Amino acid sequence: MDSEVLDNKGLLNHTVDLTFSNGPSFSNPTRIAALVVLVISVVTAFNGFPYIFIGIGLGLGMAFIVSSSGGTDICLETKYVREYHKRLFLKSGKWRSTFTFTDISIISRGKAVKLSDMGGSTIQSSEEKKVQVVLLIPNHRQSILIKECDNLSKGIELMKEISEKMDKKVMNYHPQISKKTQERLRYRR
Repeated sequence: MDSEVLDNKGLLNHTVDLTFSNGPSFSNPTRIAALVVLVISVVTAFNGFPYIFIGIGLGLGMAFIVSSSGGTDICLETKYVREYHKRLFLKSGKWRSTFTFTDISIISRGKAVKLSDMGGSTIQSSEEKKVQVVLLIPNHRQSILIKECDNLSKGIELMKEISEKMDKKVMNYHPQISKKTQERLRYRR
C-alpha cells in the first residue's frame, strides 16, 4: 500500500472553503406553527412537576422543526463536498469525493401551486421556478446539490465560479436512459 495515502491527514480534516445554505427543511407555515407551540411548551415547562416533562419533550421536538436546515460545504483543497443538515444547531453530513463527479450543470425545477374553492374551480394558480446547481457523474444519473437559486442568472454565475475553482466541465443536463426504460416507453406508445 502507498504510505503517503495512508498518512495524508488532509483526507480526514476538511476545511470548509465554500458553504451554501439551501434554506430551512420545513415550510414557513410549519415553522411558524412550531414556533408558537415551542413558546407554549416553554410556558408549560414552568408550571410544575408533571408538566415539566411534557414541556421539555414538546419543546425539543418543536426546536427541531424550527432549527432544521440544509446546505452544502465544499473543501477546495481535498475536492470533497458535504451535503449537510443542521438540526438543533448541530451540523451533520458525510464528506464525499468529487473525483467521479466530473460535470457541473443547472437543473430547472418547477412547482405548481393551485388554490381552489370548495366547488373545485381554480381561484389562483402560480408556478415557482427554482434553479439547482449540481455536480454530476458522466452519465448524469447521480448528482450532488450545491445550491438552489431563485433565478437563472444567479445559477449560471455560481456554476461558472464553482467550475473554475473545482476544475469541472460545464455541461447541459441530459441523463442517459437505459435500454430497459426505452423499451418500456416504446411499449406504452
